Amino acid sequence: MVTDAAELAARVAFVHEQYGQPALVEKYIAGREIQVSVIDLNGTGEPLVLPPSEIAFAPPTAGRPWPIYTYTAKWDETSDEYKKAPVKVGVRLPEAAWARVSDAVTRAYHLLDARDYARVDLRLTDAGEPFVLELNPNPSITSVMIDEGLPGVGFTYDQFIGALVRNAAARVPGPAGARRKRG
Repeated sequence: MVTDAAELAARVAFVHEQYGQPALVEKYIAGREIQVSVIDLNGTGEPLVLPPSEIAFAPPTAGRPWPIYTYTAKWDETSDEYKKAPVKVGVRLPEAAWARVSDAVTRAYHLLDARDYARVDLRLTDAGEPFVLELNPNPSITSVMIDEGLPGVGFTYDQFIGALVRNAAARVPGPAGARRKRG
């Protein structure tokens, strides 16, 4: 995180020098960090949106004023960051906010030509506006978000895995999304 043009220039220079590639610069969006899994059990291209999960950040501190889900917060179970950013599953959102989140998730899924399953991470502002941060086209297949979310749309984990196999078997080589006709 940077807060002024000089810090930005220094960080971009660091990325160029360290990694030898362009830097991606994003505006910080304040709000709740929501993760939503989507699945396509029928191979139709129309995904089902699973109930949302949320990164339940601890309140900001002087040393950590912005709630950001870092690599350490996600993977280092011994770190303070990890302990202060648990994932809450089965989160309830106000109806209007959930409608906007669900729409944004579905549009991102289609825009990026995702298939079978994906996870969309977004920020939800205090005004209830969703901002997509990223779409993960291959999130953990054993994710608690999928496992806990499937009953919310009337499916089991075994049905989900079976659908992935059937969807893959129905594809023909060629452009993503090409499918054989089912008999």
